[in-house]
Amino acid sequence: MLAPGCTRTMHLYDSSCLAAFKAAMAADGAFALVALDTFSAATRSFSLRSLACAVQILNVRPGEKASKFGDSSLSYYVDIIGTRRIDTKGVPITQMEPYVALGGEIPDFDAATDDHDAVAARCAEIAELTPTIGELQLALLPEDKIDGALRDMSIDACVRKVLEIDAEGGAASDERRRLTLEALASTRYLPPSTRWDALQHRELLPLVETVAAALDSELKRLRAMQSLKSM
Repeated sequence: MLAPGCTRTMHLYDSSCLAAFKAAMAADGAFALVALDTFSAATRSFSLRSLACAVQILNVRPGEKASKFGDSSLSYYVDIIGTRRIDTKGVPITQMEPYVALGGEIPDFDAATDDHDAVAARCAEIAELTPTIGELQLALLPEDKIDGALRDMSIDACVRKVLEIDAEGGAASDERRRLTLEALASTRYLPPSTRWDALQHRELLPLVETVAAALDSELKRLRAMQSLKSM
């Protein structure tokens, strides 16, 4: 699951993905990444997990996809950024084939918080951890294990971009929104399963505490790897 404030490049080439991409472009480049409820899938029913991520298309580049038969077809490299967590629980779903459309007003997943000072302090800790973690991951991890975002926009640049998208859409942004984005964008340095666990927190203080603790563990792991490598 992509987190708000994180970027990704998708290579779209099959008909299903291209149909969803064209629908998103018709909606000013906005769409959502959703996750299927695995329990309902096991019982042959269809539902989504309540947590999803709204995203915005930033850039599109044409490409080619070679088939196993040696021919090629048109494809697209699509740069996206997560903008906010949304709650799909109770939202009407329309099957459009090969994607789904969410109807009505889609609420934010985030809950209100009054713990501004504690949140700001934790976010300051996160900001101190992420540069070192990013450098160590680039130096130590195999190429296929490195999140492409590490080579892309910085966390600060991503947060500014999302706030610009907010402003263009007429949405108000405040200090709480900025801190939320900083914490969520920092999950780019976490393994997918750890990131998903962190994203489940609606309240901001438990979210930033979970992210800070996970980043601290990741830093210790990377330093242990660095020590072993130098032996």
